[in-house]
Amino acid sequence: MGKISSVTPNTSRVLLISDRTSQLGVTVSRSRHTGFLRGLSESQAVMQFFDKVPDVKRGDAIVTSTYSQIYPAGLPVGKIESIDLNKSPAPEAIVSFSAPIPHLEWAVVYAKSK
Repeated sequence: MGKISSVTPNTSRVLLISDRTSQLGVTVSRSRHTGFLRGLSESQAVMQFFDKVPDVKRGDAIVTSTYSQIYPAGLPVGKIESIDLNKSPAPEAIVSFSAPIPHLEWAVVYAKSK
């Protein structure tokens, strides 16, 4: 869903993964190809792959990466909707979030391990 960017005694401000300035490391569950995700809208994001020719298909599940220093690995993020292997400088895919941000009702807060 996002990361806490600031706190007050009674509130927390969260940078949502749907925000265009947000980035997180992600993995294609089936092929284990990795990349990073940046927000596009309330229901979609763009995944940019690290590999020039990733093994990725429409419908593949996307999860948080083991390389992420912010999110625990393996959390469901969404699924591939479309792929552009000719995108420069790296291939990209449109990812639909598993739960569109406006439909979320509950959140779990994970303490960052030291």
